[in-house]
Amino acid sequence: MLFLGIDVLKDAFSGFGATISLQDYVMPGVAGWLTLVAIGTVLTVLMQASGAVIALIITAAQGGLMSVEAACAMVIGTNIGTTSTAILSAIGATSSARRLAAAHVMFNLVTGSVALLMLPLLIGLLGLLRTWFEQPATPAVMVAMFHTAFNLLGVLLMVALAAPMLRLLSRRFRSQEEEIARPRHLDPPSLTVPDLALHALRQELGRTQSFTTTALTAAARVPPDAPWIERQASTLDALAPEITAYIGKLSGATLPAALVEALAHSLRTLQYQESAVAAVRQAGSLGATLGAAPGAALDAAVATFRQAVAALAASADASRGEFSAAAVEVLLEEVEAHYQALKEALLLHGAHARIDIATMQDWLRLASLQRRATEQVAKAARMLAVLDGDLSPQQAAQANAVDDGNGHPES
Repeated sequence: MLFLGIDVLKDAFSGFGATISLQDYVMPGVAGWLTLVAIGTVLTVLMQASGAVIALIITAAQGGLMSVEAACAMVIGTNIGTTSTAILSAIGATSSARRLAAAHVMFNLVTGSVALLMLPLLIGLLGLLRTWFEQPATPAVMVAMFHTAFNLLGVLLMVALAAPMLRLLSRRFRSQEEEIARPRHLDPPSLTVPDLALHALRQELGRTQSFTTTALTAAARVPPDAPWIERQASTLDALAPEITAYIGKLSGATLPAALVEALAHSLRTLQYQESAVAAVRQAGSLGATLGAAPGAALDAAVATFRQAVAALAASADASRGEFSAAAVEVLLEEVEAHYQALKEALLLHGAHARIDIATMQDWLRLASLQRRATEQVAKAARMLAVLDGDLSPQQAAQANAVDDGNGHPES
């Protein structure tokens, strides 16, 4: 049907071409070319089929209704018109889809602008190529060759512009998750003032602590909020390399001993947060598989332990104004006491065959993961308190040693 339609158009335009020339209605010079580009763009937007518009252009040129130059200018317009589809599809789409649509628009706009500026030169070069390949000197061949050359030109331009265009697009159309996963306080200029840089680092670590505690809270729910856990964990995963790189740049300068020690505490804080999130991920996955507690007798022990974990997570959030390392220590002791009570209850139920051994081991594993995540969060809170000057490094080290003695050696 397509080729039959093209054949009909060709015959129709051939009749018109003998008496009418559209070129007579087009302004001369650049203004005329721009008008033809606009016509090609509008036709493509209306028809949503650039191939059909190009077929019209080729048959019109072949029928003598317009010159080769005018037809090529309209071909440029058809390529620009194809961007309307990308723009429409990007409405309400993800940030990656919007970047892809923007890249498509930039490709056609840049290529179209360059091709329009070079139009006489391109047509001349295509004439030489046509002679070399011994192709007939028909408008249809020239327009078809120009369309191919247009796309090749676009590829060459994009190879040269790919890096800056990628940098430009990566800063645009960010999703909320991507915005959250960007450092907010680690500005390169602050590196020139070590005290200011350390303050910025402390603020950023406060953000990562908030993501960590939020993930721990989600893991303590029944059932665990797996998507929320992964969102917080992924944000920390994205921020951790940025923070590490910032610390590396700062450590390259000549710093007083106190600042060097503070950088070590900062790295340790991040390490504790990453360890906590790793345990939270495992706990969330295992908790989703296990579901509710195995028996009414264990419900109270499981619920009490999870409430203690959630309470510590809320208290250890350094972004809250009432953040206190001392309060975290009190809650950590409660978590440990409830963990031991839950552990004893699970062992008794397993020993009396109230639950099977495999189920008992799975629940012990889950409680252990939640306990480890809680301890790592508490350790990170201690390091933040050290950075704030509310706790001495010796006090933090002693508290960490006590935690390690409870059965979770520091990794």
